[in-house]
Amino acid sequence: MRTFILSTLFLGVYVILDIILNDLMWDANTKLTVYLQNKEFKGEKEIMTFFSDWLNIFPGIALLVFMFRENKLGAILYGCMIMFIVSLNSLLKNIYHQARPFWTEEDIKGLQCNKEFGKPSGHAMQSSLMCFLLPCILFPAVWRDQENVKYPKVLRVISIAIIIIWTSVTGLSRVFFGAHTFGQVLLGWVYSGYVMINYMTYVHDKLLNYFKTCLATGGPGIGRRTIYISTFVTFIWIMISYLFYRLNRNEILINNGEVEMWLNAMLRKCASQTNPYKFKSASVLQNNCFNNSFQILFIYFLLLGTKLCGGTYDEDKFYQNFAKLRWTLKVYRVVLLLVLLLIVEPFVFFIVTEHLSAVILFQTIPICFFGGFVLTYFYSKSLFYLGLNIQGDFLNAESRVISTKIHANGV
Repeated sequence: MRTFILSTLFLGVYVILDIILNDLMWDANTKLTVYLQNKEFKGEKEIMTFFSDWLNIFPGIALLVFMFRENKLGAILYGCMIMFIVSLNSLLKNIYHQARPFWTEEDIKGLQCNKEFGKPSGHAMQSSLMCFLLPCILFPAVWRDQENVKYPKVLRVISIAIIIIWTSVTGLSRVFFGAHTFGQVLLGWVYSGYVMINYMTYVHDKLLNYFKTCLATGGPGIGRRTIYISTFVTFIWIMISYLFYRLNRNEILINNGEVEMWLNAMLRKCASQTNPYKFKSASVLQNNCFNNSFQILFIYFLLLGTKLCGGTYDEDKFYQNFAKLRWTLKVYRVVLLLVLLLIVEPFVFFIVTEHLSAVILFQTIPICFFGGFVLTYFYSKSLFYLGLNIQGDFLNAESRVISTKIHANGV
């Protein structure tokens, strides 16, 4: 409990200092951002855009691990942590309801026009969590030698350097674009650090062991009690998010004059925006934040899909049998997963509306549902019915598996 107490104490002190020093940091940031934008060098915007916009590289790496490596549970938990930090950031933004610098400071350009609240920085929270947890969860041998895997120590140094550089430049890019103050970025790092430290200290290993026990051959499976608890926690999370959404929606925490100024600033400074947004538009302010807080449902549907699938998982058997599998069958398995993931594409691109309830009901919730169920229920069942599953597969049915003796490489 020592780590939890110390990290909570640090978080509490920093949050208080952030409130006390908010105006001072805001004024200092205005000078810094104006300086950075006026002193922009050739290629700087492209560099900053790369670090700011290419965060999807990290979930992509997790998907590759899920498809090709035995650490599938690690890939699932890594994805869950990403969705949790997105949801947490959205909830916190509605609690703080603070403007972005380019909304209020006339001298700051809006080089990237995000339209939800600015504090704390979502990019800061997501990039730091993705970078630091990538080796911790997906490639733990980078930090500590494993039984069958050992990496050279120089890789550890390179990994640390990449983590620090990517996280730092992403934070700096948000200041450069006028999307955040450095105070909002620092607060994002503090919150994500708090989550990561306590998750890796108290939660991660217990979750891994729990799922390995539940999914072992002859294991008990995911219990109903776990589903009931996760349902209750998810419901409470959504209700808390809804509370702060309503407080902002009813202008109890914000006032109409500020809102009009912010919406006008978006229209004037965002080159990509041609139509004015209204206070009720789903893409802006408290509406966008409330919608994104529903990303927590992805974790719930992953767990529910695992429960309903009823399959097993054996890392050692998967490692041995997948290595023997002919490359063409590996390709078929990958193509099948990618095709199933296309289920979510229509909800991403064809649901175009600024009605918040419609976006949540017909876009966000279906994407979370199908995304979670594809990785658990649909993929495993499809492998089974097509005869493409192997012994040890994630959520594997115990019969009708590929014979690796028959389909081994070179046979």
